[in-house]
Amino acid sequence: MNKNVPSHDARRLSDLIGAIYDCAIDPGRWDQTLDDIRDLLGCANGVLYVAETPSQDHRMVTMVGIEPYWAERLDGHGTDVAELHTAVADFYTRPLDEPFVCSRDIPEAVWRANGYYREWAEPQGIVDVIDTILMRRPYRVASCALGRHESIGLISEREVMLTRLIAPHLRRAITISDLIDMKRLETDALGATLDALAVGVILVAEDGAVVHANRAAERMFGKAGPIRSVRGHIGAGNPQATERLLRTIAVAAHGEAAIGAAGIGMALDCDDAVATAHILPLAYGDLRTRLMPHAAAAVFVASEERPVVNGLSAIAEAYGLTRSETRLLDRIVRGESLDEAATALNVAKTTSRTHMARILAKTGTRRQTALLALVHKLAPALQSADH
Repeated sequence: MNKNVPSHDARRLSDLIGAIYDCAIDPGRWDQTLDDIRDLLGCANGVLYVAETPSQDHRMVTMVGIEPYWAERLDGHGTDVAELHTAVADFYTRPLDEPFVCSRDIPEAVWRANGYYREWAEPQGIVDVIDTILMRRPYRVASCALGRHESIGLISEREVMLTRLIAPHLRRAITISDLIDMKRLETDALGATLDALAVGVILVAEDGAVVHANRAAERMFGKAGPIRSVRGHIGAGNPQATERLLRTIAVAAHGEAAIGAAGIGMALDCDDAVATAHILPLAYGDLRTRLMPHAAAAVFVASEERPVVNGLSAIAEAYGLTRSETRLLDRIVRGESLDEAATALNVAKTTSRTHMARILAKTGTRRQTALLALVHKLAPALQSADH
């Protein structure tokens, strides 16, 4: 835990992180957990959602502190919220887990002229919003936004610091919950529940020993692909990825708060297959420890036989991007920074910068923001053409 966090906040934060991870396997707990986040940050209301893009169909929406009258009117301000996002200079390049604060990141004149503020926030006495993007992809977006009432005042550095600490845990829980289609993992029939999932799920002990693997994971093991079982222990397609995987599992076993952003979207690749792993701590909390008492973590593995971003393969072909360049672009489009992408792909930061320079040159863009704008423009059209 961050040493700058006051002891009373640290205790609440530790309990809250555990509650967030419980939500990953029981989405019905999001209401109470979001309300606890709202209370910790001294906010009046909160909205947590996962939505498809560009349709904006919601896969999940949780609201707290919002009266039904105002909840019904929030959907009508989607365009206004999008305009606020575009007013943030680094919206497309800011690292995930770094929150936006309206009073800090948006010019006051833009904020006060926006329809969301004038017609929705101001009438309720909401003077500031802290918003954390949890997913940022051409086909999926997730966000957690909390509004501050005028009686409390603007968002302070305390709330920004606490949100930075909460954000990676929220991102992990939302990502895993989205992977399993917001299903609740039933402890009484765990084997059958896990076998029904399309993603691979491997429950492991602290040393990486496989305690249980669902059918999808067993099929991955059988193909000796990017995730595998080696003498009863979980492994990856190369030694470096295996080392990172085992190291993150060991950290998860000793303290879920310390895991931070490690183990979210870890790239596991070999010669002919790619997969992404997400590690969920299981050693703490009443709900998660009931899944399987001897398991320290659950590893969720999504196979990626082609780039995750729909339309990206066509973009890569059109601009002559190599496989390494395409994989880096895929991570950047997901919302990762260059350094985060380098870590996930297990390459040097200097290598990722070299790949990015080549991508910019090939696509005729000069900045990462322009590159992302190009992908966001082309990917939906290419996806539709492919369909």
